[in-house]
Amino acid sequence: MGNISEREFMEKFGQLTPQNQRYLVSIQEALSFAQQTGTQKDSNELKKEELMGERQAEEVYMLKR
Repeated sequence: MGNISEREFMEKFGQLTPQNQRYLVSIQEALSFAQQTGTQKDSNELKKEELMGERQAEEVYMLKR
């Protein structure tokens, strides 16, 4: 999704004022937070898949012994 620029914000909400400057910052912070948690979730999912793969490998190893 990326970050919203001041130009994009002004196109949607008009001139930048001290009031809506705060909205812009809030939107940017929310987008940043969403990106971070999205990335965090992705890495957690990868870890789970890694662990499942390791367990399956151990099971196969034990069966072949």
